[in-house]
Amino acid sequence: MITLTIPAICADIYARSALHHLDPATTPTLLTADSAPALEQLVSAELDTLALILDATVTHAGSTATVNLRLIPSANPGAVASALERYIALRILAEAVFSTEPRYAETLLAAADSTLNMLRCFVASVRTSFHRRIPHYFVLFPLFSLLLW
Repeated sequence: MITLTIPAICADIYARSALHHLDPATTPTLLTADSAPALEQLVSAELDTLALILDATVTHAGSTATVNLRLIPSANPGAVASALERYIALRILAEAVFSTEPRYAETLLAAADSTLNMLRCFVASVRTSFHRRIPHYFVLFPLFSLLLW
């Protein structure tokens, strides 16, 4: 079980927003503690989505969330917790800046995808493929019809 604090994830979002705000070439919106209620809702929703992706369960209790997932034996739970926080912060910040800075949002989403791929390496119960299975008769029917000609 990994315990995450929602205010800590929001603090990560504020820090990333502030660092991007320092870039003189851009004029991004600075996310501050004034947006905390909205960010906390987005963090909770993103945690639930991440639980579906990683085949985990999430229990929300106030400002903390407990993520229950099966890690491989060599995984460091602290590093996995940090990666979970980073993934969520990157996804939410990308959503926040997408309408004004789509290129920066694309960069954030690429970093989030890299983090998710790394997380999948340390989680034992992640399905590797989400492809829908096709019944065999849909595959065999065209072959069978060729034999009848």
